[in-house]
Amino acid sequence: MKVAKHDNLPFNSPVVNDVIPTGGNKAIGYSSCVNIAKIKNAAAMLRDALASSSITPPFSIEEVIRNLMVQKDGKWFPVELIETDLIPYRAEGLTFLDGDRIKILIVKNYRKFFPGNRIVWTLTHELSHICLGHVFIKSSSLTPGERWFFDKEANKLVRELLLPTPRLKACIFEGEKITPLKLHYFSSVFGVSRQAIRNALKEYGIIDSLSKGCKCPFYPDILECLTRVAKQRCLQRKEPLKECLAATYDSEVNVSVQFSIKSFYIWSIQNNSHIPIVFKCFDLCPSEISLLSNVRKYLR
Repeated sequence: MKVAKHDNLPFNSPVVNDVIPTGGNKAIGYSSCVNIAKIKNAAAMLRDALASSSITPPFSIEEVIRNLMVQKDGKWFPVELIETDLIPYRAEGLTFLDGDRIKILIVKNYRKFFPGNRIVWTLTHELSHICLGHVFIKSSSLTPGERWFFDKEANKLVRELLLPTPRLKACIFEGEKITPLKLHYFSSVFGVSRQAIRNALKEYGIIDSLSKGCKCPFYPDILECLTRVAKQRCLQRKEPLKECLAATYDSEVNVSVQFSIKSFYIWSIQNNSHIPIVFKCFDLCPSEISLLSNVRKYLR
């Protein structure tokens, strides 16, 4: 697949919603936990949209994005993927609303500058900003802490989409040591980098068991702590932060998605080995398909 390339892209949109690194700035005054129920709802929404469109893995992340339609407040927005040199320093991609279109920008010739399957995580991260509704929030209204939080929230959705717990644990024998060779195997199976695998294993508590993963000590079935420091702070207080308590109610996803299936092209691994294949771990069995009542089946 070819994506649009723009060297002179005007940045005149009032809404730009990817998070540029802020030198370690944390979400002071904002929740230190992510509502995992919300993350799972967003992941289910995307899975259902794929299933209702009769789309089955494997397929490329570029094709997923190019054929995505997003509904917000009754209005549909197509998504455009653009390669450009005009990416802010230290950012690899960003997503913003430009009129009636959502645009995802990534570094031109991405695979030339970044290793292996990193593009899979990067583009799924941008997709997550869309599915979580971040793209519809004006950038000017966000504090650095909120930007940091949205970035972390998007990464949780990427992990849920690409590295769901059951599939990851199914590849590990009880008591098995995670060696570099095993990380390489995971990277091949799930189509993401070894660092992404390592981070997910730590967050799930599969390795580094002393941390017991990222589950909130007070709401382990609902929240995940974003940092070890935040988790330790709650443990020392012996009660959750009020911002984290408020996060337990934030489980709704305020957008809907659908795919333009007439133009969706299924890529084969054999014929398109240079294109990263993702979502191989999506569970699309018929028993789990639940069509979204407010999404049209055909858009064209």
